[in-house]
Amino acid sequence: MLKRSLIGLYVSIVESENKYNIGIRGTIIEDSRNMVTIKTSQGKKKIVKEKNKFLIVVDNKETLISGKDLAGRIDERLKK
Repeated sequence: MLKRSLIGLYVSIVESENKYNIGIRGTIIEDSRNMVTIKTSQGKKKIVKEKNKFLIVVDNKETLISGKDLAGRIDERLKK
């Protein structure tokens, strides 16, 4: 899961240190080292990876993943 680009994946935030982030859902349009940008029906939301747990949908399968596991650029995640 971590060994691929996150861009284009559908995601929902299920746990967060910021209660206002819980329930944000949409498509990841940017993936930086510490943040993802999610395109939602209310616009773009920048979310810090490490402070959230994401439910990511890939090939109609849902995967719960900690933002700490998503931290880093894709090339850094490949080395883990």
